[in-house]
Amino acid sequence: MKTMKEESRKMRGRYIGLMLFFICLMGGRLHGQQAADLSVLNEPSSLYQKNGRGMTGQAVGVVDDRLVFKGNAAGGSVEYSFSKDEVERLDFPGNELIIQANSLLDQGRYKEAVAIMEALYQQRARFFAFMPESDVIWFQKLADGAYAAGDYFLAVGVARNVRPYVTDARIRRELYDRELLAHYHLPLLDKTQALADEWVENWEPYGESALGWYVLGQLAYDRDEPDEALWLCLRPIVFSSQFHTDFLGHAYALAIGAAVEVEDFSQAEQLLQEMKERNLAWPEEPKLEAFKTYYVEGIPVPEEESTS
Repeated sequence: MKTMKEESRKMRGRYIGLMLFFICLMGGRLHGQQAADLSVLNEPSSLYQKNGRGMTGQAVGVVDDRLVFKGNAAGGSVEYSFSKDEVERLDFPGNELIIQANSLLDQGRYKEAVAIMEALYQQRARFFAFMPESDVIWFQKLADGAYAAGDYFLAVGVARNVRPYVTDARIRRELYDRELLAHYHLPLLDKTQALADEWVENWEPYGESALGWYVLGQLAYDRDEPDEALWLCLRPIVFSSQFHTDFLGHAYALAIGAAVEVEDFSQAEQLLQEMKERNLAWPEEPKLEAFKTYYVEGIPVPEEESTS
């Protein structure tokens, strides 16, 4: 005869096994719901002309700045050619994938998001000149997502290709910043130096970004020139306003690390205090991770200096 303990143990085992089965089943269903169906990208596109006519079919390519579009016709298809002035808009299938990619980006699942966004990019990049600017600007998210996922070549390429089709000065600058920062992580130091030099030449004091100075400072630090790195990063700090400046936190972080490196501890302490007073968070940048302890624990002042 089975004891109560044995019966209870057996029932618990069955219950746990049943729960595991349902967890696996639901996990598989959820995964299936989230899996991107890229086949929708092969569905027909829609072209709308400024004369009010429209057609469905397939965007084939761009030849001599003219859109080649294969329109559906009775019994087959016909190739048409349109100038930019003749096209009102060009709509592609797969917009539901944009919603899915945005959701993945919000969850920080950059590699999954980039896989979807790159497929959309391959579908549409050749036709940016014939698309609404707002649709082109969305691919800024691909440049940023690729950077976050560590695909720096893709980040550079997308930022560079999108920028010419954007008229908004702020977004153009953000794309240029993304290209420059991604370049720094590639084995292309001469190109990175040239881009950063060009960035600085066009920089204005109290501007909206400090990236060029930070990249030049990081290149100097990598050459074992912390004095130069400190000087370069101080430039955007000194000439910053009370308004938000992109990558100012990067400049502060590297300046603090460089100041400690050259044993200018009072300068490092002053910069750290300023950084915190301005509510600048420590940047999520691998190159600056070694200095983060100063932000958390304070500047390591030598004993003889602290007791004097």
